[in-house]
Amino acid sequence: MGYGAFWTLWSVHAELSPEIEALGARVVDACFRVHRGVGVGCAERVYHRCFEHVLKRMGVPYKHEAWIDVVFEGILIKDALRVDFTVGDTIAIEFKATPQTLPAHEAQLINYMRHGRKQLGFLVNFHEPYFKAATRRFVHQKP
Repeated sequence: MGYGAFWTLWSVHAELSPEIEALGARVVDACFRVHRGVGVGCAERVYHRCFEHVLKRMGVPYKHEAWIDVVFEGILIKDALRVDFTVGDTIAIEFKATPQTLPAHEAQLINYMRHGRKQLGFLVNFHEPYFKAATRRFVHQKP
């Protein structure tokens, strides 16, 4: 079965707890602050460092470049994937600084969410000049 049965872009019908929604709103706010403050055209690493700074000031629990294990054919593969950020136990965040966001970037985040068991994910492309177009939200739809 493909991803379509389990993963969709966010919709108003997504069922997330108020706590996850509140944490997600803080993540979006932090991303917005970095996008507005740093602007377009920097290396991805600059956005990482600025985002960390904002999260620390906000008191948001996070891990930078968090490793994710993968279970393959019943075998645990330790530290198989590395997501840019995790926030709490529920959110995965992947940053890009490329001329366009590709379907492969979306698939990458979806894999991080699936293997890391994250309910909410954000893909943010800081090369995009408009924040609304730069940010994509993904919600794990439980079957």
